[in-house]
Amino acid sequence: MYRKVFILLLAAFFVAALSGTASGAVYNERKGEVYDTIQGALDDCGPGDSIRVDDGTYTENIQIDKENVFLTSINRGAVVINPVDPNRPVISVKAAGVGIRGFNITGGNDYGIVVNASNCTVSRNYITTAGGIKLNGSSNSTIIYNTITSGGDAIDLINSSGNLISGNIITLRYIGVYLQDSSYNTISQNTFEDNTYSISMNGAAFNSIIDNNMTDNNFGIYNYGVNNTITANRIANSICSNIYLTGSDNSIYGNYLINGLYSFVAGNRLNNTEIGNYWSYYSGNDTNGDGLGDVPTTHGDQRPLIVDLAVIDATVTPTNIQVILRNNGRANLTRIDPTGQFMVKINCDGNETVHYIN
Repeated sequence: MYRKVFILLLAAFFVAALSGTASGAVYNERKGEVYDTIQGALDDCGPGDSIRVDDGTYTENIQIDKENVFLTSINRGAVVINPVDPNRPVISVKAAGVGIRGFNITGGNDYGIVVNASNCTVSRNYITTAGGIKLNGSSNSTIIYNTITSGGDAIDLINSSGNLISGNIITLRYIGVYLQDSSYNTISQNTFEDNTYSISMNGAAFNSIIDNNMTDNNFGIYNYGVNNTITANRIANSICSNIYLTGSDNSIYGNYLINGLYSFVAGNRLNNTEIGNYWSYYSGNDTNGDGLGDVPTTHGDQRPLIVDLAVIDATVTPTNIQVILRNNGRANLTRIDPTGQFMVKINCDGNETVHYIN
């Protein structure tokens, strides 16, 4: 009798452990029901339901298999999700139109979130799992405003197209954004710092890499893809290479390439019909007044962006010199160094003085 009771209690313990534990409460807004675990709420919800999670720590591996479910924390970052099984994704999405917002996902050896569906949105999460977010065969999904730090790949796109990856902060990862056999995606306005690779592409085509900020990584953009557009990015202080291209027919223009090495193979375009890129090593002049360097860079950029400061007005008094400057070059000073200063030499009656402007 006692042995039978003990076995039943032990079995109940293992079922409870596998189903997860929680220190908060989970709400289904449509049904008005309250649950102890996130998975319990998801199992009982219908398509299109909104599930709100109260502050606390939840130890679960979560699966979402109903369409258009919106899973959100009540207070961003105050809901911690740790996996029961650290070798499985913390959250797996297998239904279209799902939204996940505002969680602190940590503790796993696999991905934090895996999306095997389309038209999903993952936003405003903090992720420190070994793998970050993976889109697998997903299209028209949105990954925005997440902070992903310390681990392997932050965001992987595998056989995925038409997705938006924007506004994310990625630090101390192996790869920031990785595209494998993926096309027509937009990677924009993300911040990459102290990663091995900021953006890496393999078999990727027709993607747009726009207006990202990459600083102090080993590699900025590492591209084995073709027909991608890389524009308006700021890539600075890469240890190995700011841009490393082995693919062809990629368009690279309007970027700010600062204090790093570069590697390009033939067949890539380093300018469009109007502008090229800013290269911190370039010291050419602009004699025709078009705001571009007159001679190509050593890498073959035919229209390099330059800074060309000119004095347009000056007021001299016995105690003061007031000078108004204009940048006639087409390079944007704030993209070169948003917090830095630029040296200006002023010669007045044979006396040269040095000033710094913001």
